[in-house]
Amino acid sequence: MSLVVNDISMNFGGLQALQDVAFRVDEGEMVALIGPNGAGKSTLINIICGSYPPSCGSVEFKGSTISGVPPHRLNQTGIARTFQTLELFKELTVKENVIAGGVAHADVGVTPSLLRSPRVARARETLSRKADEYLELVGLAARRDVPAAILSAGQQRLLTIARVLASGADWLFLDEPGAGLNPVAKENLAEVVLRLKEHGKTIFFVEHDMGFVGRLAERIIVVDRGKAIADGLPEAVRSDEKVISAYLGVQVASAQSNCRSKKVVATEKTEPLLDIRNLTVRFGGITALDGLNVKLMPGELVAVVGANGAGKSTLLKSIVGEALATEGSLILDGQEITNWTPRQVVTAGVSMCPEGRQLFSSMSVLDNMKLGRYTQIGTLERWVPERLRSKKSEHESERLIEEIFEIFPMLRARQDQLAGTLSGGEGQILSVGRALMNTPKVLVLDEPSLGVAPQMIAEIFKELLALQERGLTILLVEQNARAALEIADRGYVLDSGSVVAEAPARELLESESMAAAYLGR
Repeated sequence: MSLVVNDISMNFGGLQALQDVAFRVDEGEMVALIGPNGAGKSTLINIICGSYPPSCGSVEFKGSTISGVPPHRLNQTGIARTFQTLELFKELTVKENVIAGGVAHADVGVTPSLLRSPRVARARETLSRKADEYLELVGLAARRDVPAAILSAGQQRLLTIARVLASGADWLFLDEPGAGLNPVAKENLAEVVLRLKEHGKTIFFVEHDMGFVGRLAERIIVVDRGKAIADGLPEAVRSDEKVISAYLGVQVASAQSNCRSKKVVATEKTEPLLDIRNLTVRFGGITALDGLNVKLMPGELVAVVGANGAGKSTLLKSIVGEALATEGSLILDGQEITNWTPRQVVTAGVSMCPEGRQLFSSMSVLDNMKLGRYTQIGTLERWVPERLRSKKSEHESERLIEEIFEIFPMLRARQDQLAGTLSGGEGQILSVGRALMNTPKVLVLDEPSLGVAPQMIAEIFKELLALQERGLTILLVEQNARAALEIADRGYVLDSGSVVAEAPARELLESESMAAAYLGR
């Protein structure tokens, strides 16, 4: 059995996302799809898995054309996928999530369900038994009865795989399965994926982390600007000049180090701009943060790293008012902002670039930027006469937009483009630009490298250093710990909601114990 992609092309209006892409995947293979942001990878996997019909060409599976077949029907043929964005029922238990993934495959129908027939009882027993099997396979058996919401990011990724297994699929399409995972969690995920292959699954995955790709892929397909430019064994692809030029480029760490040598941090202020004191956050009986102490001096770039589930995202949510502190305090520029609302925090001078960027995909780049100003517009309008409000706000927004366009020329060039058509790296730049519309004292970033190609990661981090040189104070949470510490002044390492290390970034990078526990190989 095989899946054949026959000269697929895809157009979105005047944008050609794919052009004459063709390849074949045979049963039992482990194939990786790589390429720069905006190359067409997600579009291609969406076409294969039934989310989009292609503009031209076709997809064949087991000898039949499946182009345009909706995902729920494709699932019945043995194809299932995961998404970059986790799609879980957070309020349900881990096991209940897996059972939900298998309900459609059980095909008991509405009427038998309502009548509570023996057939339904048998189906439920089968679903429950299968759910236990799949949870054992992905290493989550011990967590079957806990809510999905309290799993770490790595565990949630494994849960999404268990859910697609419950659908009965033998062909798994994984879209950025390692996104947002630290090295330890990625190694665990890799072991699970290899185990799935041993169980006879065919696996096709999109991924940016070349270490992860090298660990798993038997074959690599490379797309660039909508065209397939390479297809072969990993060794041959990595040495292909076209691939190096289009995607791999220079080593990210090297590029970051070059940027760092030009960085200047100039401040004479001795008091922290942001002072987090003994911060504790509890969700029910779960302690997410336990007595955290973190400081940001004016003009610093500080990185927070640690394993998935260590409390990094909870820390950021506490800063911006999305998670309430149980104990402790947050002081911004001498003013206590503990448990302020998100709007109050933004107005006080903290802007956040959230994980996954959270752009308005159907709106233009320019409109997304304007929306970043909404809190400050509200503040202005309280003090400006009514006849002048709109003009005052509009003038200020235009001035800020022009300043940000000077910093990020890419945004000017794409200002009329829909945000949903941007690559991951371009979307992250837009997220930063939008955050700057509030003229923050502190810029907080949650996983800016998530779903971003190696070359673009270096570019984004270079831009962060440039913003720091302009005097901006930056707090960076990042699973790519080495990359974050390469550009940071200081770093904090979190584990189980506590700070286990705090030191100059260079010292953390050179610490063998830190490297072994948190930075990976």
